[in-house]
Amino acid sequence: MMGNIEHKLGNNNIVTALSAERSIVFIDSKVDDYQILARGVIPGTEVFILDADRDGIAQISQVLNQKPRLSTVHLVSHGSPGCLYLGNTQLSLDTLDKYQEELKTWFFSSSSVPPSPSTLLIYGCNVAAGDAGEEFIAKLHNITGAEISASSTPIGNKAQGGNWELDIATRQIDNKVAFTEATQEIYSGLFVTVTYNDDPNPDTTIPEPNDNPSEII
Repeated sequence: MMGNIEHKLGNNNIVTALSAERSIVFIDSKVDDYQILARGVIPGTEVFILDADRDGIAQISQVLNQKPRLSTVHLVSHGSPGCLYLGNTQLSLDTLDKYQEELKTWFFSSSSVPPSPSTLLIYGCNVAAGDAGEEFIAKLHNITGAEISASSTPIGNKAQGGNWELDIATRQIDNKVAFTEATQEIYSGLFVTVTYNDDPNPDTTIPEPNDNPSEII
């Protein structure tokens, strides 16, 4: 039976399935029950837990720059139309210019040939919804060069109104979900629309993570 090996990078963990590493899942530790998701990825997929107190985009860039042969990246976090919440920062229409140079390195570095095709799958409620969502996906595609799939609806537990469908894409691609069917069935949360405490709209706040990411096994 295929097992998982735990690795550490700084204060974060990587759980690696014992097979060829062609894809990776980044899970924000503020997502409810992220440990269940981390343990429930499909075989052959690497998992990295984003530290809630650090810049999530910088963490992703650090890992991807060390793994130039990865062709598929999955991002799992809370979201809203045209926005992802990664660590203690946002990737949104307002911040794409700020992070543009970092984002360009996600699927290409000077020491490697970019895999073809490269895909970026985004799991965050309503990230691709509306004009803001469509503009965000299009701009992210242009910056990274990757084909992108995201959702215009809630992601997660069906009983709470969610699903696991990435219904908006830059082109027809294989957007196989990163999690096993069993994990999709037992996961009880939603990657709900959230805002930061200092956001002008304080209706919702990002919940604190349930546990320290370093405790993942």
